[in-house]
Amino acid sequence: MDVELLEDETEWSPYLSVRDVSKLDDVRDALRRGDIAAAKLACETGTDLFLVGTKLTYQQKINLSRFFQSSRNHSRVEFQAIPVVMHKTGFPPIADAQATTLILGSMPGEQSLRENQYYANTHNAFWRIMASLFGFAHDTPYAERARILLQHRIALWDVIQGCKRRGSLDSAIDNQSIVANDFASFYRKHPHIRRVFFNGTKAEQEYRKRVLPGLPDTAQQIAYYRLPSTSPAMAQLSFEQKLSAWAKALRGNSTSPV
Repeated sequence: MDVELLEDETEWSPYLSVRDVSKLDDVRDALRRGDIAAAKLACETGTDLFLVGTKLTYQQKINLSRFFQSSRNHSRVEFQAIPVVMHKTGFPPIADAQATTLILGSMPGEQSLRENQYYANTHNAFWRIMASLFGFAHDTPYAERARILLQHRIALWDVIQGCKRRGSLDSAIDNQSIVANDFASFYRKHPHIRRVFFNGTKAEQEYRKRVLPGLPDTAQQIAYYRLPSTSPAMAQLSFEQKLSAWAKALRGNSTSPV
């Protein structure tokens, strides 16, 4: 069974067939009953079974592994722990004093934090969209991509400065732990910002809740727009539809501010 896990700055989405989903449900139900033999039989030849956070005793894990290793299926079992809830800290902005447009995400995902890059997950469409709009290869070195955004007077940041979160999902953020970035200081240092584009709903929600009420009147005159999330889990829209929406916004043909 091949399962591709797409994970980005906001959420994840597993890509597998309905048949495989049913198979995994059978395995899960058998394991919950403690029926290791039934779990083994639920898998087909060549199956690699990944049990994420499964509540089995150590001995049950050993027994299950032995069942698979001794079977003719030669299947593999890998036990993965549920990610630990840890405090995450975001990045400083990519910006200079000439920026007129600010793009805001919510909080960098795990891959971005590991690589110290905005939108590092290659399944996220953000850099492909920027590449299409501004005429560069999406796999151009990161520093050069950042320079191109600045050349077009675009700044990049996130709403959340730090929070506790399990994995990369926005839904896994502990809302009580959220600390927003200091936008009042940011706007003082970047006085030409006139438009803010939110990359998805979470960024807009947290900004309006935690940032906007505390801004001075001058900063509240900025126009705000919510754009489709560049996340691969935003499956309702194709890449071409996302590109079209972002192109209209960044080229000055945006719909009414939100």
